[in-house]
Amino acid sequence: MKSKMVNPNSVTDMEIMNIKNQAKMTQVLQKVGRGRRKVEVYLSKTSQKFIEQLATELKKQMAIYDKKMPNIFDFFDYIIKCVHVEKRQKREKYKKIMLSYDEKDFLDMQIKGTLEELERQKKALKWYNIIKKIAFSSVKKQNEFLLNEIRGNIKK
Repeated sequence: MKSKMVNPNSVTDMEIMNIKNQAKMTQVLQKVGRGRRKVEVYLSKTSQKFIEQLATELKKQMAIYDKKMPNIFDFFDYIIKCVHVEKRQKREKYKKIMLSYDEKDFLDMQIKGTLEELERQKKALKWYNIIKKIAFSSVKKQNEFLLNEIRGNIKK
């Protein structure tokens, strides 16, 4: 296998940051679902429903990696099992879920990536797309709230 030569003068700082972030994400992905779950995270009713939808969507998007990374799918199943509520049952006001540090970092990075992408897409919209801008703002607030709960900034 031949390696590519890269001119150090042609690499931008942004590309270096992207490479570092991708390497960190790869490390975290390998560790997710394998550590001991010691971190308590309390989720409100809205965050419970949102993280359930988020885990379901991530599971669908990562379906091609099912055989390569079964630990990720075990983690998604764990999240869904913890926060899922059957019909005609009420959600708890605050639900405690246990996460490992790597799982917490994984969720943190996923939500931060979502926030960055939402901001990028919102900036690309024209002034007359006010409804889409409002929808993006709403989703952004939801993600920020969930991120604060996962980081432990909001206590029950």
